[in-house]
Amino acid sequence: MAKVSKEVMGHKVEIDDEDNLSVAGKQIDYQHDPVANKWSSSYLPYSDYGSLEDLADAIATHTEEFKTPE
Repeated sequence: MAKVSKEVMGHKVEIDDEDNLSVAGKQIDYQHDPVANKWSSSYLPYSDYGSLEDLADAIATHTEEFKTPE
């Protein structure tokens, strides 16, 4: 995957070559299971995603830390 840079729920999401993931400028630690080809993070425990981009979108959308006030 090449560099991805986009905005999700008002937060800038950046992925560099599937090595570095950041949401709103904060580096996000994640795990990749190469056997199942799934990505996960402690930000969303008990959830696995089919791509790093899907994981990033979910973190920006569903975690309390990045929730946009209504």
